[in-house]
Amino acid sequence: MTRHLPSLRRPVSALILALAFAAALPQGHAAANLVTNGSFESVGINTNSFQISQASPSNLPGWSNTSGYAFLVFPGQATVNLGNGIKLWSFPSTSPDGGNFVLQDGAYLDGTLSQTVSGLKIGTTYAVQFYQAAGQQYGKPGDTTEWWDVSFGSGSQQTPVMSTPYQGYTGWNLVTLLFQATATSEVLGFLAQGTPGVSQPPFVGLDGVDVFAVPEPATLALAALAVLGIVAVRRKGRAPA
Repeated sequence: MTRHLPSLRRPVSALILALAFAAALPQGHAAANLVTNGSFESVGINTNSFQISQASPSNLPGWSNTSGYAFLVFPGQATVNLGNGIKLWSFPSTSPDGGNFVLQDGAYLDGTLSQTVSGLKIGTTYAVQFYQAAGQQYGKPGDTTEWWDVSFGSGSQQTPVMSTPYQGYTGWNLVTLLFQATATSEVLGFLAQGTPGVSQPPFVGLDGVDVFAVPEPATLALAALAVLGIVAVRRKGRAPA
């Protein structure tokens, strides 16, 4: 009976270290999301889709877009009518985030979709995470490329370029960009970009916008120690009794 006691203690020690490791990691960034209406589900009007820059700001709470061909798209409407009779050749009904999403022309009337993110800690690194996709306006010819220019305060980064075939689309893909806060409030902006131009307008999709603090170095060190502890316990458990 005594010879079996070490095998009983090993799982308990490993469990304690595993719990320490879990506590050291972020407890799900969704709960700490600093973005208002990042999934674009809160709208002030009941319609199929609408052009954001021509609608009242209250129709898309948290966001502003003073110019540009940016559209709030209800599920399944991208190939029906974005507004002003505009639609895409083909596009997914929804994103992995579900529900509504935004489509913005990347070559015509460029305008930045933005909001002020508050509650930041100066010097802390924040992840800006979202889904992007791409399509092409119906009736226009040729292949296109699309991407987002993402700004956070004075910083700016470009997302991976998507290559979209004529009459096709590029499916939703998750993007994570890291920025360091230089103030307690920063303006988060999304500016659609694309080629070749207005005669073959590329459209860029956006959904599930999330901003959250990433683990500090001390937290990562604690997590690493927890992993090493678990490995050490397992190695000890393989030693002869």
